[in-house]
Amino acid sequence: MQLRRKSRRMRKNIRHFKKKEIDYAKYIKDFYLDNGIAYISCSVRSIEDVINPYSVKGYEDLNPELANYIEENAYHIPVEYPIVLEICGGSFSPAEKKVIEETVLDHFGLKLGDAQLDLSQNRANSLRLLVLGLASFALFFILGKLDVLGTVLDFAFWFFIWEFGDMVWLTRNELLENKTAAAQLASLKIVFRKKI
Repeated sequence: MQLRRKSRRMRKNIRHFKKKEIDYAKYIKDFYLDNGIAYISCSVRSIEDVINPYSVKGYEDLNPELANYIEENAYHIPVEYPIVLEICGGSFSPAEKKVIEETVLDHFGLKLGDAQLDLSQNRANSLRLLVLGLASFALFFILGKLDVLGTVLDFAFWFFIWEFGDMVWLTRNELLENKTAAAQLASLKIVFRKKI
């Protein structure tokens, strides 16, 4: 009897969870947006919360925990909104503020550079696959009399064209979305606020 009640209750819970929905757009608007600008606020105590304590002066690197925090929050923000990073707390001198701004922008600028390289590699690989596909198609017609070689060339043609299509229509769209998101972060503005 007890087992049936649990299973009935579990089925009821599962139905409830399947029907559960939130207004995602409203949640994002309430949590991040204000007058068409998205805000990511982070609380820091000292410069070590922002700058990786292992970095060398003049070659500062962003603290990986803070970078991860910013990226996780930016993931939810639609790319059409500019982002303002609010650094709350800490007492920074003007020189430290400048180092923080440069380090944050350099970090996300490098991410944008990575996304641009991925797109360039995708373009080069796509062209290679297209050329190999067309070459195998041409060889198929030229050497079509050889039965075994013709089958191999037919298979090669379809493989190269299929992979070309995957790279051009599927992978490239994902890479373009990643580049747009990286550009959004590379363009963020940084403001310093006293502890809220």
